[in-house]
Formats: sequence, structure tokens, C-alpha cells
Amino acid sequence: MSLPVSGAVSYCCSKVLCLLAYSKHGPKPPCPELRYHDDRYWCGILEDAPKAAKIQYMESLAIGAGCSSSMCNTVRDLQIAKMKKKETTDGK
Repeated sequence: MSLPVSGAVSYCCSKVLCLLAYSKHGPKPPCPELRYHDDRYWCGILEDAPKAAKIQYMESLAIGAGCSSSMCNTVRDLQIAKMKKKETTDGK
């Protein structure tokens, strides 16, 4: 199954990292997973994902769902707060 993906990935990703990128790279934008080729930006996490995980990643990252999916997102903010608390508890 193929889902349409917006070519406007770069704006949100240049301002705020999604949960997957945050857990891999930390909080500082722009997202290091942004890749430019074929005249548009692409999500490196999605490009590198195993085929079986791509749909799940697209849904969890809201790829193609519209502008600002990661921005102004209280669920994302709560998950990041939990990740920070776990890092503190684990001694990182």
C-alpha cells in the first residue's frame, strides 16, 4: 500500500523534531534526518526504515497529514517530558 506524502516535510522538521528523531538525536532542530534529493525534502527515518515498518512510521509521524503535525502537539510534548524524566532516572 502506498500513501501520498507531502513534499513540504522540511518546514516542520526544520523547527521541531518528531519523537523518533528526538529519541535518536536529541531536541535540537533542524532534524538531522532531513534529506534533499529529487527536488524535495524527504524523511531519512522513513527512507531507512524496514519495509514492514514504513506504514507504522508514516502513521506515527503523521507524514502526509498536513502542516505542523509535530509542532504545537501536546501529545508529543508529554512523550518528550516522559523521555527526559526516564533519562534523568536512568542517570543519562
